[in-house]
Amino acid sequence: DKLGYLRILEFEGLSKQKANDALDRIFAGFAGLEGLIVDIRDNPGGTDAMVYLIAGRFADKTRVGHHRRTKKGPEADDFSPVKTKNLEPNGKTQFTKPVALLTNDASFSAADVFAMVMKELPHVRIIGDHTNGIFSNMFEAKLPNGWKYTFSYQRYYSPKMVCFEAKGIPVHEEVLNTKADLKTGIDPVLKAALADLARRTK
Repeated sequence: DKLGYLRILEFEGLSKQKANDALDRIFAGFAGLEGLIVDIRDNPGGTDAMVYLIAGRFADKTRVGHHRRTKKGPEADDFSPVKTKNLEPNGKTQFTKPVALLTNDASFSAADVFAMVMKELPHVRIIGDHTNGIFSNMFEAKLPNGWKYTFSYQRYYSPKMVCFEAKGIPVHEEVLNTKADLKTGIDPVLKAALADLARRTK
């Protein structure tokens, strides 16, 4: 009864106002909890704006969220100067009690960014498998014959200027689900999160 569970299916689909209204209601319900599981496994991504809107509900203070450089020319190192994005507390209240963030290698794009930002918070531990590691927004262009194509054109960095592109955000505790687990309805990652929160909420 003292632990909560929040499943984030994707980081898009709502306007800023509607998202904040929903988050106000959700986090009001978390007021009496001692710990929270946040599950972004199999999350295909979305927008950085939504990432920071939600992550701000867990922020204890203003911190560096991530750095980013954008491709500006044809040479391998033709990138813009570093642009820094800060994570700031968002909403009426923030949940700063123990959080277990569940990720896997199907946590993509904005889910990568969310994991990177959340990992900087002292009350958050990541459990499961590393995220996929495709951080960049996509540049879209069109060929003369009408075909459209996209390619990544940015580099994302952690606050310590580490690039996790093609690597994904590593976890604090690695736990993998097997096909046998899925068939029997057992979720070892969720069980590990419950055990983690039990230790941290004593």
